[in-house]
Amino acid sequence: MDGDEAHGLPRTTDSRCRGDKRARALLVSEQHIAARTSRLTAPSTELRITRWADVLAPLVIVVAALPMRLANIGSYSGKADEGTRAAQLQLMEAGFRPVRDIFASQGPLSLDVFYPFFSLHGGTLAGARLAVVVYSLLGLLGVYWLGRLVGGRAGGWAAAALLLLSPTYLVNSRLALVEVPALVPATFALGAALAYGLDGRRRWLIASAIGLALALSIKPMLLSVVPAIGLALLLRRGARPGDLLRDLALYAAVALGLAGTIVLVAGPVELYDQLVRYRVGSRQVEGWRLRDNWTMLWGELRWDGPAFFALAAVGGLLLAVVRPRLGLPLVAWTVATFLLLLVYSPLGTKHAVLQPPPTAALAGAGLGVTWRLLSPGWRTVTSGRLSAGQLAAATCAAMLLPYVWSLPGVVARDRQTMGVGDAGEQPYREEIGLIQALTAPGDYILVDDAYLAFLSRRLMPPKLVDTSIFRIRSGALSGADVVVEAEKFDVRLMLLLSDNLRELKKFRDWVDEAFVVVKINERPNRKDRALYLSADADLERARAELRRQTAELRQVNAELAGEVRVRGFAVDQAELRAGASANLTVEWEGTAPTSVDWRAVTFLRDRDGRLADQTERSLGGGSGGTSTWAPGRWVFRTSSLQVPPRTPAGEYTVGLGLYDSRTRRMATVTAGRDSGGEEVRLGTIRVREAR
Repeated sequence: MDGDEAHGLPRTTDSRCRGDKRARALLVSEQHIAARTSRLTAPSTELRITRWADVLAPLVIVVAALPMRLANIGSYSGKADEGTRAAQLQLMEAGFRPVRDIFASQGPLSLDVFYPFFSLHGGTLAGARLAVVVYSLLGLLGVYWLGRLVGGRAGGWAAAALLLLSPTYLVNSRLALVEVPALVPATFALGAALAYGLDGRRRWLIASAIGLALALSIKPMLLSVVPAIGLALLLRRGARPGDLLRDLALYAAVALGLAGTIVLVAGPVELYDQLVRYRVGSRQVEGWRLRDNWTMLWGELRWDGPAFFALAAVGGLLLAVVRPRLGLPLVAWTVATFLLLLVYSPLGTKHAVLQPPPTAALAGAGLGVTWRLLSPGWRTVTSGRLSAGQLAAATCAAMLLPYVWSLPGVVARDRQTMGVGDAGEQPYREEIGLIQALTAPGDYILVDDAYLAFLSRRLMPPKLVDTSIFRIRSGALSGADVVVEAEKFDVRLMLLLSDNLRELKKFRDWVDEAFVVVKINERPNRKDRALYLSADADLERARAELRRQTAELRQVNAELAGEVRVRGFAVDQAELRAGASANLTVEWEGTAPTSVDWRAVTFLRDRDGRLADQTERSLGGGSGGTSTWAPGRWVFRTSSLQVPPRTPAGEYTVGLGLYDSRTRRMATVTAGRDSGGEEVRLGTIRVREAR
């Protein structure tokens, strides 16, 4: 076909027409130029619609995504990392700086990305989560941009839709965790590198370097995007070796210059201790197993569905065949992220969110190219590439069907994510009341769950805001470190929810010397909640406050063995079903020196005195038993009063006794209404029949 037929002009054999061929060609050329000029100066309806779609696309994405992230945004999640983040931000509000003052093992900018939202929202956890909501929306727009750069408009829409529906991305878009904020500059860094490859403008190169430096300063795990950016620069169209070297030199100068400035401001020594030494030590202690990482990773990502990842795999093959310059960097980011998650230690469930964005961008771009390849008007110059591309596109289109089939399960998981917090009701109401009653707003406290300090609106020593078991096992936090920081900030109250800190001998010895345990909540998992007050605190005032906050506390004043007195008790439920349990709180007091480490025994008897249940627990508080008690030493202990299953309905008596495990004898009641016996009768509860 010659030029005339190509433009719709008929072929003729007339010799006179041959003489006019040049004139006709010139006319066609002028008409073609006029048509192009007309399209530029007076856009067609189709072009107007396309431009409006480009303008409205970000707005549509935000409108669709925002309600999913704001639903129940203030609910309790129970995530330890969220509690740590909230307590760190509270310390920033008090004037402390991350890394230099506050232990911040995520990155030198890991708290700064939250702080403006946290501060403007009144220092609430919802404010910190709102920061992540905003960053997650920017992340969606970044993935849309990546998909559009590589796969056209259809690719952008598909990439955004896939990430919008991702349950893994959604659940982490609603929590005050640092992974989603760190993904934003990493995504735009790769997009800017691809844009530089398309038009060669240096501003894209500089923007990419800035984005990468910010991403690594927020979360160094985003290092997985570096191979993708390097590949995007290497594959830039028309780049000569000299150009590539200049690009890399400029890129390194900008990225390293910005990152180095951030490190210098944060404090290089502190940053090394908190980021490098801690991570290396933690990995050495915790170890690494591929099977464990895979199990944890797939336990989170399975909610996105196997079809989601299969779609990305096929899309990657398609892009490698049809559009390698733009597609291979997306493949590199997806694969590098997956490999990093498999080898990282210790891996947490929160890290899984690093995988959906590159996967969605790859799958979406693949679908966009599929749309173009399979559309009737699309053509290619190389027939061999067309054949391979069409085959890959057909496969990609076929893989869309399993994903659509899995959508009901994906949407159901999204709905569940938008419900109440993972942990349900906030469990620290009693502890918060006691902390606020026994300390002043300016006092520092030490707790091993930073969430509790934040909820109580009390500050922790900045270096002790993270007392996780990983930090202790890695050697990054020693008993001496805890003692130094606690004394530096004059800690007056401690509430330990686990044995992590108590495993540190130097800390344990210091606590036994400088503090007194006044309240113990026994837990089924043996992680007792122990409340400590400074030995020079006003203990009588604290005792009065504990009595006031213990609902339905009744006086008993019965003495056992002439050494230990039961001063009062409370049961939080007077009626319960068989198989259920109630909380029994007892106020104990030492009345005379003793050499026995007594154990408390709880009895549950029916009306005829027959034993229905019996439990035995240690009575002492802290590291020592009752043999360390001085006269006047007191403690409140709350334990579970369990009614065995199939217990007949009726009225049952609750009793207390003391047992010496060395001599295997029960103590005698020496004062009170049950004198002469071995059991102090507290009161009765009613058991209903189990349903």
